[in-house]
Amino acid sequence: MSDQILEQLFESPAKVRLLKLFLRNQKSKFTTSEARDKTQLGIRLVDATLEKLRKAGVLKSYSRKSLRVSSKAKPRVEKTYFINPSFMFFEELRGLVLKSSPTSKSRIVKRIRGLGRIKLVVASGIFMRPDRELARTDLLIVGDDVSEKRFSNFMKKLEAEAGCEIQYSLLSSD
Repeated sequence: MSDQILEQLFESPAKVRLLKLFLRNQKSKFTTSEARDKTQLGIRLVDATLEKLRKAGVLKSYSRKSLRVSSKAKPRVEKTYFINPSFMFFEELRGLVLKSSPTSKSRIVKRIRGLGRIKLVVASGIFMRPDRELARTDLLIVGDDVSEKRFSNFMKKLEAEAGCEIQYSLLSSD
């Protein structure tokens, strides 16, 4: 069985990333640009997918004019989206998304190998339980010669796939 069962069921990695974002951060509201940044997806894809989820009743939204940078610029209207806990299948969808793996384990292993000379990786927290309230660290990595830029990019991609902030510790072997 595949690590990414949700992508197979929903047939849209973008929809799955956005569902993870909203269901793993139920108390948060995200503008379109924030959702794009968090999921690392293109703006048009995010716009279209958010609207599909809103029309299906999974999300709710409201619009607000953003502040103008200069007096000549037109105010921009930006939508803010949030989860709809009254959605008919909210609990079922929430359970399905939270029980699924935050991201493909094989993809994580492949990416971690490219970070440097990695000695140890311990996955816990979000990777083991959907309710990680007791976990202080989701990912512990011990290694040498790890590039800060590569590691930062790795974490951005991992958080985009998981739909939430990953708490990590990166230690040298010393």
